[in-house]
Amino acid sequence: MNRVRGQDGFTLPELLTAMTIFLFILGATLTTFDSFVARTATNTKLNDAADQARTSMDRIARQLRNLASPTTANVKSIELAGAYDLVFQTVDPAKRRVRYCLNSSDPAKSTLWAQTQAFPLSGADPGLPSTSSCPGPITTGGWKDQRVAAANVVNRYNGAERNVFYYSGLLADGDTAKITVIRSELFLDTAPAKAPAEISIATGAYLRNQNQKPVVPDTSVVNSPLGSRRFILNGSAAYDPEGRTLDYFWYKGSGSDPASLPSCADSATQTGGGYTCIGRGLTTEYTFPATDSSPQPITLKVVDPGGLSATFTKAGL
Repeated sequence: MNRVRGQDGFTLPELLTAMTIFLFILGATLTTFDSFVARTATNTKLNDAADQARTSMDRIARQLRNLASPTTANVKSIELAGAYDLVFQTVDPAKRRVRYCLNSSDPAKSTLWAQTQAFPLSGADPGLPSTSSCPGPITTGGWKDQRVAAANVVNRYNGAERNVFYYSGLLADGDTAKITVIRSELFLDTAPAKAPAEISIATGAYLRNQNQKPVVPDTSVVNSPLGSRRFILNGSAAYDPEGRTLDYFWYKGSGSDPASLPSCADSATQTGGGYTCIGRGLTTEYTFPATDSSPQPITLKVVDPGGLSATFTKAGL
């Protein structure tokens, strides 16, 4: 008769050992999984922040490419060109004033704000609203709305001073009408000092509508051999930065303000503000009457197709 096989199980120490090993393995697995979930959530937040910033950067570039052309009344479509604050006029999608500014009250989580100001149908400029704070206050006739253009910006985190906006053509005189290119760069990090590392998004726009004032470095005025009071006036030294054709207007007189120069119409010689129109064109000849005092200043005014102008006065003829 065969002996019945033993049915003995695990002993208690063996069971406790197995359970302990299982708990260690389960704990390590859960820790790894929890770290994976946290890292995935951080990456998702960073990707969302990057998508938002990329969309805003594309919008900034489009608006700058459709910069409102300067006019005689308003020669500067870019009204504020700072490292962290930019205000300009655009015609995308309609004539309006746009502001992008960085609020760095918390450098670890700075916010790039976008604000707009609508122009009336008449096109009259309602005036630049307050830029003393970022974002500026919403008021009637002032900033109409505001929105977050980019969050989790760290351009100024931990003492860093990395510009949001860079300008080509902006000289020491601060004349924003000379800007030809604007580049923007944002550094983003949803968890500074922790992995993953910060990312950067950059874009740039050539200001195709940025009409610059003509330049008049000097005016050539020479005595004609036909008479001691007859002069040849030559404005060929003047030029337009965009290479467009200029109109030339010549005046005599010692007025104090070139802004008061008369229109110099073809139909008649015009006077005003202490000036008298004596001719038009790149070159012209003029004979001073004997009644004119000497020396007699000559002023050249050049106007580009966009209506921007520049003047130069040559004294002592």
